[in-house]
Amino acid sequence: MILNQQRVLLIPALIQQFFLLHELLIALNLRHDLLLILALETLYSSAVTLFHGLDPLFVFNLLVIFFLQKHVVPSLLGINLLREFFRELLDFLLVVHILKAKLVFVLKSQFFNLLLQVIPLRCLLFKV
Repeated sequence: MILNQQRVLLIPALIQQFFLLHELLIALNLRHDLLLILALETLYSSAVTLFHGLDPLFVFNLLVIFFLQKHVVPSLLGINLLREFFRELLDFLLVVHILKAKLVFVLKSQFFNLLLQVIPLRCLLFKV
């Protein structure tokens, strides 16, 4: 009986100890949460500072891109047009050169055929 009474007396003490540990864990959890919030705020403020520091670099990058687009791209377009013009000119000269050689060959064969036709006529002229 005395043993049962001691157990009954111990139960409220164990429950109270459990609640104290629970409150301690809540306090530790709250401290952990507050430390996380402080770390996140510090990280956010450093990121904002970094991004504000990078703003002039971003603006400079945009200015360089616009400058290159305004001045370099048209000159590259002109260079591409000149390259296309010279390519077409060289293709034309190549075709003319090949056609000239073909024309010379055709004319030589025509002159040879004409000569072959003229020789008998020349002989006839000398006979008369």
